[in-house]
Amino acid sequence: MSGVAGMSEACPSRFEIARVEAAGGAGHEAHLAGCARCRLVRAEIGDARRELFGDDAAAAARAAARSLVAAAAARRRGARNRPWAIVALGAAFPAALAAMALALWVAPARRSPVRAKGDLGVEVYCKRGAEVFPAQDGGDFLAGDRLRFAYTIGEAGYLVVFSVDDAGAVFPYYPARDLGGVPVAAGEKVLLPGSIELDAHRGWERAYVLWSRAPFDERALRAKVGDSLRTAGGDVRRATRLSVDWPQASYLLRRP
Repeated sequence: MSGVAGMSEACPSRFEIARVEAAGGAGHEAHLAGCARCRLVRAEIGDARRELFGDDAAAAARAAARSLVAAAAARRRGARNRPWAIVALGAAFPAALAAMALALWVAPARRSPVRAKGDLGVEVYCKRGAEVFPAQDGGDFLAGDRLRFAYTIGEAGYLVVFSVDDAGAVFPYYPARDLGGVPVAAGEKVLLPGSIELDAHRGWERAYVLWSRAPFDERALRAKVGDSLRTAGGDVRRATRLSVDWPQASYLLRRP
């Protein structure tokens, strides 16, 4: 959201905005009235809450509590760089827990992007049931999991997201019907709209994210996918990059 007019040093944190939104929207009204940036953040968090949990605030709190328990368990196992924090929340505990889960899905500000060639950074988040967590390259992903992508890039251009399975089939993610790409603005950790629900495929898939200054040529891009698979001996696990000059990143998905 960098560069949005109205932001000041007095802006509440994203966590605080999420806490207020989860509590029903009461708080910081004077600031929100005069700050376009914070109104935009609050609207985005509200949209994400409704997308994930509908209008059931209790479900949001329960889901956030599960995320908090998972975070604590991960820390006890010595996991590092997890975008969670355990804080004393007092009487606002349920609403703040809901805010914590939404902050992970809507604005994962602590997690550094996976850096690829050039200035492109990509983050992928997975929603499984009521749990939301950062997707790990090579991790297990199940039918019904929903993936959401965020990008970091220093200039406006075009972005395309698609997957290739272990049979060589190509599935457009974003946009949903082709590989032409869509115009995107420069920004840091910008979430693409909507999420991708995985089907019942079993085996391996690789999700690719590419950025270009101009729209992509779908036929040429599909040819590059074929070239990459042939170079990798048909093994999508080894096809980590396409032979193109555009900034890119990829994630390997194991589908048990």
